[in-house]
Amino acid sequence: MNEDQLFRPGRQQEECASILAGMVAAGAAPDGIGNMAHFHSSFLPAPEDMLRTSDRFARLAPHLQITEYDIMTNGDERLAADFTRDILIMAFSHPAYTGFVMWGFWENSHWKPETAL
Repeated sequence: MNEDQLFRPGRQQEECASILAGMVAAGAAPDGIGNMAHFHSSFLPAPEDMLRTSDRFARLAPHLQITEYDIMTNGDERLAADFTRDILIMAFSHPAYTGFVMWGFWENSHWKPETAL
């Protein structure tokens, strides 16, 4: 399963968790969960909060991945670098994570050029 905004508390996170819990209860547990993880400076969760969310979803599937990471900071490159460092440390410190995919690195070939590395 691959979904966006799993780190943001609210409807989308809750609906995804509910669907996954239903799959587990029905004997159709997924092998993994992908988190599209598109971020904006208006909401950047703390690493501790992302770890708690990761623990929650790791109880529903054995493998987690960040599948489409990018961050929009309206030109604040220091903020983008700091948050990228923090989310990488968070993901690679959690035993359920098996991958981390950057969603683009070149401005001329990125869906949001300002989020490219």
